[in-house]
Amino acid sequence: MRFFNTFFDFLYRTHVNYTLHQNPTDTKTLQPHLENLKETYGEEVFQEMEEITADAGYGSEENYDYLQEQGLTAYVKYNTFDKEQDKNYQKKHKPFSKENLHYNQEEDYYVCPMGQKMHKTHQSTKTTEAGYRQHLSHYQAQNCEGCPMRGQCFKGKGNRSIERNHNLERHKQKIRELLTSEIGLQKRKQRTADVEPVFAQLKHNHNFRRFSLKGIEKPS
Repeated sequence: MRFFNTFFDFLYRTHVNYTLHQNPTDTKTLQPHLENLKETYGEEVFQEMEEITADAGYGSEENYDYLQEQGLTAYVKYNTFDKEQDKNYQKKHKPFSKENLHYNQEEDYYVCPMGQKMHKTHQSTKTTEAGYRQHLSHYQAQNCEGCPMRGQCFKGKGNRSIERNHNLERHKQKIRELLTSEIGLQKRKQRTADVEPVFAQLKHNHNFRRFSLKGIEKPS
């Protein structure tokens, strides 16, 4: 069971909201939590929100689409954001990871580390456990045989192929710019100071680590 709490500042007025969720991960709790906030405080108060800050547990394409539809600026990490800030991680994965391959948006192709174009072969869709449909594009190099970088670039048979979710990459690029800005750095620090002490109080000071109820509502 997940516990989700938030602090919202609206024109110098602070609102606190919390919800309980029977989900093993945080990803599926963001939208119902915000919808609960809307029901609790009303549409007018919800519309006063301009931005939201959350950790990587809430970063998903579905959530980013939802926040965009709600007109909220999302200071919400994706799952590899912290790794990307690690210089050792960057050094190890460049230039061979698909995230770092050059992409020509106008002609829709990627370029491998040896300069070979990787053209799109097909598109596909994938449905998440939450029922959200993701649209994926697939690209493949033409000739990897004899490439001196093959062992470092990839270890599979045939020519290297990659799968890309352009909508998610668009969101991640925007999130990356927001979180590494001066305001983004401040919001990341503030989130830690505002939210994490609540869980520390519950878990460490009160030693409350597990719900003993089978459902959200306690039976009479």
